[in-house]
This record gives sequence, C-alpha cells and structure tokens, in this order.
Amino acid sequence: MTDRPNSPAELSEVVIAIFVTGAAERWAPTLVSLRTGCPEHRIVAGGPQAPALEELRALGERYGLALETRAASDAGELIEIAAHDLENDVLLVAAPVVVPPGFLETAIRLAGDDLRCASVSFFSNAAGYLSFPACNTPALDLTADVDEAAMTRRLRRRSRALAPIPIPYAAGPAVLLTRQGLSLAWPPPRNAQVRIDLMLYDHSARARTHGIVDYLDASTFITRPRDALEDLSGGSALSSGDTETLGAPSRALLLQPTERAEYDAGLGDVFRAARAAVLGLRVIVDGTCLGASETGLQVSILALIAALATRPDIAYLGVAIPRRLQPYAAERLSAANVDVRVAPEGDFTVFPHSDIVHRPFQPGHGMRQETWRQVGHRTLVTIHDLIAYQVPGYHDSPAAWFAYRTITRDACREVDAVIAISGDVGRAIAGERLPVDAERIFVVPNGINHLRGDEPEVMPGELLHRGFAGEEFLLVLGADYSHKNRDLAVRTLGELTARGHSLALVMAGTHVPCGSSRAAEAASWTPGLPVFAIPDVTSAERNWLLRHASVVLYPTSAEGFGLIPEEAAAWGTPTLFVPFGPLGDRHPRLPVSPATWSPGAFADAVEELLADPSLGAAQVAAIAEGAAAYDWTVAADATVDAYWAVLGRPARAGQTRPRCEDGET
Repeated sequence: MTDRPNSPAELSEVVIAIFVTGAAERWAPTLVSLRTGCPEHRIVAGGPQAPALEELRALGERYGLALETRAASDAGELIEIAAHDLENDVLLVAAPVVVPPGFLETAIRLAGDDLRCASVSFFSNAAGYLSFPACNTPALDLTADVDEAAMTRRLRRRSRALAPIPIPYAAGPAVLLTRQGLSLAWPPPRNAQVRIDLMLYDHSARARTHGIVDYLDASTFITRPRDALEDLSGGSALSSGDTETLGAPSRALLLQPTERAEYDAGLGDVFRAARAAVLGLRVIVDGTCLGASETGLQVSILALIAALATRPDIAYLGVAIPRRLQPYAAERLSAANVDVRVAPEGDFTVFPHSDIVHRPFQPGHGMRQETWRQVGHRTLVTIHDLIAYQVPGYHDSPAAWFAYRTITRDACREVDAVIAISGDVGRAIAGERLPVDAERIFVVPNGINHLRGDEPEVMPGELLHRGFAGEEFLLVLGADYSHKNRDLAVRTLGELTARGHSLALVMAGTHVPCGSSRAAEAASWTPGLPVFAIPDVTSAERNWLLRHASVVLYPTSAEGFGLIPEEAAAWGTPTLFVPFGPLGDRHPRLPVSPATWSPGAFADAVEELLADPSLGAAQVAAIAEGAAAYDWTVAADATVDAYWAVLGRPARAGQTRPRCEDGET
C-alpha cells in the first residue's frame, strides 16, 4: 500500500488571522507567544481601524514577525482573505491570547487526517462552555506555576485519556477553521454587529447539517490575559436568545453542553479527565477490609495506599474504613494527605466527589457499588485470586458459594476495570470467562519491599505460654486455609524427626471459619511432635519469627501472588515452596525447591538447606533477586496508569451518575 497522494496535511497551510479590535498594545502578549508557539505560520491581521493595524504591524516588526495587515470590516471578511479561495486552514484569533509552544500540533494533525473535521477549539480560561477548569466560568487568576505552557504540558502527559473529542460547536478566543469545513459553510457571516462567538456557532451549525463536526483539542490550553478581558462575557454561555436571529439549522447544538442527559457523553468525560490531569486525581480507596487481623491482604493494601500517598499527581486520597482504625493500620494511614473516613455499611457517600473509587481487594458481600457511582466517575476492583471462587469448601453452604460466584461475576461486569495482582491471576480471570473485556483487565503486580529487615521485633508471648523453649524451628505463616497445606508442614516435621533432626514447628495465623486445615493438621500430628500453633501475630512478632526461623515453609498450592518468600528474605531467612503459578513466574531458578507437595520432598529440601548454610544464603539471594522488579512505587505507578486508562474510556456502567460539582459540564 502506498501513501495517499496529495493528503490534506500536505496541501493545506495554516494562516493565522488576527481580528484586531481595541488598542494594539493589548495584542503584544499574543504576538510574542505566536512567535515562540508557532513561528512557521503566516499571520494576517485585519480589522476596521487602520491606525490599530499599523501599530500592530510595527509591534510585529519589533518581535521579528512579518505581519500582513488587511482592512476587514468584520471577522468573516478576514476569514475569506486568509482562506484564499479555500487553499488554507485558518486559525481565527478573535481576542488577545497567549498560546503555549507547539500549540497547533494536534489541531493540524486532526484537520489533516479527518476531512470531516470542521474546526478545532481549545481549552481556555475564558472560552464559553470550554472555559477551564470550570465550564462557563472565566478563570481570572491562574497561578504562576500553571500558566498555559505548564497546563498544556500536564494535559499532554495524559494525551491518551484526552484524545480530540467531538463538541457541539466551536468556541473560544482562538479556533482553527478547516478549509473543508469552510467549503461547506461558505461564506462566513459578514455582519459587523454579530458577535464572533455567535458567528462561530452559526458556522458550526451549518457545517453540522452536512455531517461534519467540530472538535476539541483537549490536550492544549490557551490563556486570555486578565488585563485584556474587556468584560466577562467571553467566558459565559450562549443563551437561547442569542441564536434566534441567526436562523441556525439546529439550536439543539446550543443546548447540548447543558443537557443533563449528555452528562455521561464524551465531552463530559474528557472535561473531567482534563481537570484531573491539571489539578490532580481524586481517589477513594476502599479499606473496609482493614479489620482486627493483619494478614498479607492488609499488608499489601496499606503498602499500596502509602505509595499512592506519595504521588504528586494525586490531589486527594480518601480511605474508607469499617470502624475505628486498628493500631497496625493507624500509623500507615497517618499521612496528612490521607483522608480516613468510616463508611458505615459500605456507604461511600460520606466522601466528596472523586475521579476514581478503587476497591483493592476481592469483590464480596457488603459491596454497595451504587454508592461508589454516586461519588466516583470510574470504579475499579482488584482480584487477588480466584481461590474462593473455585473452592466451595470456603463457604458454609452451596448457596453461599453460588452467591459469592454471582457477586464476583456481577462486580466484574459492572466496574470500569479489574486489576489482577499477577499475570497468573489475569490468566485465571480469562480462564473462568469472567465478564470483563480483556482491555479492561490490568495486571499490576504487588510490591514486596514493605519490609527491609530492620523493623522492630518482639518474641510472641504466646509461644512461651505454649511451652516453646527457644529451640531451632521451622516456620509457617498464614491463616489455616486448606490450600495453605499446613498439615503438610506437620508431616514434614514428622519426616525430619524420624530422620534424626531436632526441630520444632511454629505455625502462626488465624483460624478460618470454613475450609480450615485444622482437622488435617490434627490428623497429621503424633504425640511428642513439637508443633506450636499460635493465633495471628502482630507485625513485630511476625518480624521476630521471620528472623529467628531456620527455614520458612510455604507449602501453599494456590496463590495469587504470595508475599511470604520475599518477607522472609528481607530478614535473611530462606523459604521453601513449590514454584507454581505466580511463585514460579517470579522465581524460576531457585537453588532448592521441592518438586511436589509431599513430606519427603519438603524434608529433603530442608535437609539441603540445613546442611549447607551457603546454600541457604544462595536461596535468600535468589528470592531477593527475583523480587527486585516488584516495588510498591512501581505498583502505584501501574495502578495510576490503570486509573488513567479507564478515565480515557467510556464508563462501563453509568446508570447511576455521580454528584455534579459546580462548574462541571
């Protein structure tokens, strides 16, 4: 295939047409910015007052600009002059503006690539319904660090979410009028009494009758200087009375920006994404799983929140909790920019309006997604694994299992995106045919650097109460879910004892109500075998166990990610596990690993490590090396990327609209 000859981008030139009203010095900032923002384009200045044009030409010479000046009684006549028999696109500059460097790049590309583009408008601090950051409301005080260049840079950093979008009609102090649009709505209105904003509306309405549309380049911001604003009308909405004398073919275009039914249309989404790009994302994280116990789930969620809290592009971070904070969570959520609120019965309407509501853990009972939609424009849920989805024994009845599976499917169907904590979980989601499109699944691996190996530690007092005397021990951490195979650890200890080793086994973790391995553990135990099973431990007690254990046994056979090996490696302790799924993905070449889930295979591996301390050190080094790519800062980056991806796409389920803030479209 050859390139299309004589493409519009090759044939068309952009001519900048400045319609001059008022004193010439008001246009000085415009000329300076045009010289740096788009120096390659021809500039024609026109207007009814010859002295003002001559003064402007002289200003242009001072700035190194060769301005052509032409008498023009109105903007329509100037457009006809600049278009030159429809050979050129015309950038009509109808009021003093300041433009950022390269501001026409996207607009020119759009006009050249799509012949159905009638015009391209831009965000501005005073541009009618395209006024930004609050539509129909001029922003008169832009701070020094968010001028047009800085704002455009922030917008373009998120250009995937801010692709050009069709808009009802052209608006703003500077608009690119394409020659194809002009050809279908020719000639431009010729009436000195007609306001330029009405002329642009009329042009758009006539072009729309031919099926071509106006666009917004949402990645570009231009400034109308406050001292060059004669009044505030340039930032106000057109009224229905404004167009009654125009005979516009479709006055519905005028109503579209304020029509409530259009709230979830593309322009509204892009407007909100642009606000987030410039002012920062507003995020609410569901932390209602932060209950009495601190398991790996709570550790990972708190680490993610802490990483999100350090990001400068997040302007607001709310965290929903079920009740008063537990001590393990209070310190992690004490940052000044984290807004912690109790969400009674999962009701998120206690929070202010946000861009994102993210539940960073499994769907489940108590989810009230209708309240998520009332406060957030986009919703996400994280799936850590599908173990409970696949194992009925973790539910107290068949009906409860089926209900859980329904909740999981419904959540995947209704949220805007699903985050999987590993590639293995992503494959499981696809394998189970959960109702979520592949493009809405984001793999964001957990971080593992939440432990450094120098945190406070304390010996669990419960060990002493149960007769532990400081002997060498193997360690199993985690709740007694049957897939954790704690009974295998007991049988492994029995095998090692039979081989003459003097070891104890410490198992620390909560008892689960359904699907526990407790009976299997008891069946595997023999009198005299030193097994110390204690309830859940604090962070400091966990640290002591990880540091003092000879070997950590991790006999799990179902895992979404699995933090234990890396946590043990932080304290210099080797871990043994079968390298399946996500564990195999991260650690494909370990010095020692059991090939099967059998007591003999695990006992052989323990003996290898105990017989050669250097092998244990190599095991720790291999686990730490495989974990180097898994950082919570990286996880937060990828999570925010997922937020932006969903902000740049239509909502998955928009039947419940969020509360509208002042100034939103």
